[in-house]
Amino acid sequence: MADVQLEHGYTRIANELLEAKIRFGLSSRQSQIFDYVTRFTYGYQRKTAVLNYNHMSDMTGIARNHCYSTVLDLSVMNILVLNRDMKACEAGINKGYAEWKALPKKDTSPKSGHNDSQKRTKPSPKSGHHIKKVVKESLKEKLQNLMCVNDDWISEIHFPGKEPEDYKRSWNYVAHRNKWPEIKAMSDKRIANIKARQKEKAFDWLEILKMCEKYPKLFYTFDFLMASTTNYLKVLEGNYKVSFDNGPQPPAQPEQSQQEIDTMKMFVEESNTHKGTS
Repeated sequence: MADVQLEHGYTRIANELLEAKIRFGLSSRQSQIFDYVTRFTYGYQRKTAVLNYNHMSDMTGIARNHCYSTVLDLSVMNILVLNRDMKACEAGINKGYAEWKALPKKDTSPKSGHNDSQKRTKPSPKSGHHIKKVVKESLKEKLQNLMCVNDDWISEIHFPGKEPEDYKRSWNYVAHRNKWPEIKAMSDKRIANIKARQKEKAFDWLEILKMCEKYPKLFYTFDFLMASTTNYLKVLEGNYKVSFDNGPQPPAQPEQSQQEIDTMKMFVEESNTHKGTS
């Protein structure tokens, strides 16, 4: 049985706002996305949160493309406020629920003045396919611009950066991408190391992960990066990237003894003598 306690964390939301949501009559999908944004804003005592559509899809069970469209709908309805000035899209709940509005209904009525008896021209399969492709790409571009979609993989990590589980989840995400060892649990030692690193100004966890993936090493593990300031600083400063920048290094040749060198010189001299007499 799950041990559900307030001491394990809770989300503060004003009753007035919650009641407004209940009265408004959101669809099931809209309600799930609303709750998701609430969890990762008010649940962390902040007004906005960076949207991670992979994480949103995993938690809600809604397909990622439907997460996009539902967030867009909620923005049009003035329920979510999107910050489009950043590379990674931030969203927050609009507490002014009096401004909330329903989505405009699509006009399905037939156009006036249309004569069904008139002969309709159909586009050729080739031209019709081209039109569909152009429209699809145009809509995709507009949606990406509006939703601030960032193709950089780091934006896929939902990283509030406060709890030890945030570090575990982000490490496992990158480890899974690179087939590195994933961590199963947060020990007391790991939690202590995380708290120690959080106090250091130079500690930038996401930047460390990016450098690790760019210049991978066999000894990169979660515990190695968290163990000391020196370890992660060497990663950030690029101390481990030299051999990769210079390309693969040939194996070192064993040193030759003086006797082998003298023998080689003698062989060369004899070869030159035979060439001169032939």
